Amino acid sequence: MPDFEISILGGSGGPFENSTQCFMLRSTHNTRDTQLICVDGGVGLGSIATMLRLDKNTKVVESLYENEEEPIEKYVDNTMLPQLVRGFPQIITSRLRGNILQQAMELYQKIGEYYITHPHMDHIAGMIMNSPAIYEPSVLSKKYVKGLPFTIKPLNDSIFNDIIWPQLSNKSLGRLDLVTLSQQIPHNSSSIPEWNIIPFEVYHGSKVSDLTAHVSSSVYIITNTRTKNSIVMCGDLEKDHDNLQEPKLLDQMWSYLAKNVPLENLSSIVVECSNSSSIDERRLFGHLSSNKLLDELQVLRDKYSISSGLGNLKVIISHVKMAYLDKDPRLTILDELRTLAHTIRGLENIAFSIAVQGYTFTV
Repeated sequence: MPDFEISILGGSGGPFENSTQCFMLRSTHNTRDTQLICVDGGVGLGSIATMLRLDKNTKVVESLYENEEEPIEKYVDNTMLPQLVRGFPQIITSRLRGNILQQAMELYQKIGEYYITHPHMDHIAGMIMNSPAIYEPSVLSKKYVKGLPFTIKPLNDSIFNDIIWPQLSNKSLGRLDLVTLSQQIPHNSSSIPEWNIIPFEVYHGSKVSDLTAHVSSSVYIITNTRTKNSIVMCGDLEKDHDNLQEPKLLDQMWSYLAKNVPLENLSSIVVECSNSSSIDERRLFGHLSSNKLLDELQVLRDKYSISSGLGNLKVIISHVKMAYLDKDPRLTILDELRTLAHTIRGLENIAFSIAVQGYTFTV
């Protein structure tokens, strides 16, 4: 039985502001109470309301390129289609009452934790804008915003500071807590107690003002402690640097994964691939292209050191940049990944899909 539901509130890498990264996660084993967490918070209530209105019987994808809409089959691997839901699963929506706005607010109230990968605006804007709704009298809630120090400190100092945004994290209010996690230290989710979550720091480019100063992001490995199944949720990231003096952060994460999560327990990897392989490397700005992602999957393959390679691993692609092009870049990247993977030993059977906004994946 699959362990994880991943609702794509937002899955793009910009520049459109209504679809940036936010994944809402639920345990499939919890059939009585809907407790949720989010990985990143680029969007929020608006996307929840939109997903509540979607026609579950019409499975199309907004494209705005060659066609305004495309069939979902172009974006999602055939093996994942049977359990794919447009909008939210019925187990979530059947318990909501009132109009769409009330339902969206009620569902938002059930999000107990945000695990933020890094404090760039496209990963936090929705979470910030939605935060006053915590105090809505009819749906009062408490939320924890969690992340590594390079994420929590800027949120505390530069966002919730009564200048950029009200200091809703003030301890006297008691409804929004900023929680600093420790690198590679397991953390139990307070919303979904059977989930163990481990944060890993990774590289994400350099500062504009100082090209020698690195920007950091995070990867979260989420494990169901009962079934031992895991998913990997990635923020923005790039390959490790060649400088021998710098730690190989992404390699450390792959090593941990291969050592601690048997391949048969690895339910899915949700990972960014912002650009196609045609992009000049100097314009990646701390991201992966399709060929760079395949390089990383080969690293993971070698660490597992299994004759069958990565088998039918489900890899869900996020953070594609919606560029000024004739063809939908998500389809270009997906085609590149599938075509090139078929030529690489141990990657031939990977099931690649796009994290399509408005859909819920079950893995």
